[in-house]
Amino acid sequence: MAMLSVMAVLLAAAVPGVYHLLLDTRLSDQASLFMRSLALARSEALRRNLTVSVCATTDQATCSTSANWESGWIVFVDPNRNGVYDAGEPAPLRIYQPLRPDYTLRGSSGVTSVVRFDSSGMPAVAGVFVLCHGGVLGPARAVFVNVVGRINLGPDSNGNGIPEDAAGTDVTSCTP
Repeated sequence: MAMLSVMAVLLAAAVPGVYHLLLDTRLSDQASLFMRSLALARSEALRRNLTVSVCATTDQATCSTSANWESGWIVFVDPNRNGVYDAGEPAPLRIYQPLRPDYTLRGSSGVTSVVRFDSSGMPAVAGVFVLCHGGVLGPARAVFVNVVGRINLGPDSNGNGIPEDAAGTDVTSCTP
């Protein structure tokens, strides 16, 4: 009986730590997946010498004007450079399914529903995407696309689980 009591105490102490480790791992995995999709678009734009876009989608078939990237996104060659996957355009390079439930992925103004890379790999607009769980910062992840097309994960130099912007200030919202 004493052994069961000790085990219960140890388990009660360990469960929150395991939960936070699992949450942190899922955030990292989903941020990495999004970064890889942006990198795919940029590298294909360079390789094909054409504009390649990434757009938010709600049905995995058409682009959405919604800023809810957590519903999925499409990477496609965009010959008319309008940021919309139009009928008659080549088949999408990749279609990404929705993120796990209760996660949000939102872009800053300019990249709310589309990111376009031109034939030189330059984005039409720089921006930041914030990935949160349950609408709460901490832990969270931020993916940055700068003016020359570099894609990187926002740092967390103070270790509070909240990513920082280019000025070293904590991101303040799950909707930048």
